[in-house]
Amino acid sequence: MSFNASLLVMMAIFWVTYLILRVFFFKPIMALLDDRRSRIETAQAAFDGATAETNETMEQERARLSEARSQAMASRDKERREAQARRHEQLNQVKAEIQETLGRAAADLKASVARERESLDQRATEIADRMAEKLLGRPA
Repeated sequence: MSFNASLLVMMAIFWVTYLILRVFFFKPIMALLDDRRSRIETAQAAFDGATAETNETMEQERARLSEARSQAMASRDKERREAQARRHEQLNQVKAEIQETLGRAAADLKASVARERESLDQRATEIADRMAEKLLGRPA
């Protein structure tokens, strides 16, 4: 059997090519991929942190908004109750003034009716006296 040295040469060329590719191609590519992976992981962690912080801030703002809304509703209800109380008070004042005015008008009307009755009584007496004078022909 004869020994073929071309196999050894091909193996040597293979290993030299492999070492050259490993040093000048595979290692830089792997370093780039590792660097890229680490940057992606760092960016993902920063994104997750920012998202969590944003969600927390949004929840705080929602809570503040809810509190402000409830305070505004309470304030509005308080103002509404106060306005209704003022309205009720004003209505009572107006009713009292109207009652007073009606009382004065009724008293004025009664006084006027009394004056007119007295006047009518006097006129009726005068008319009766004149009628008696004309009928009897003498003063009554």
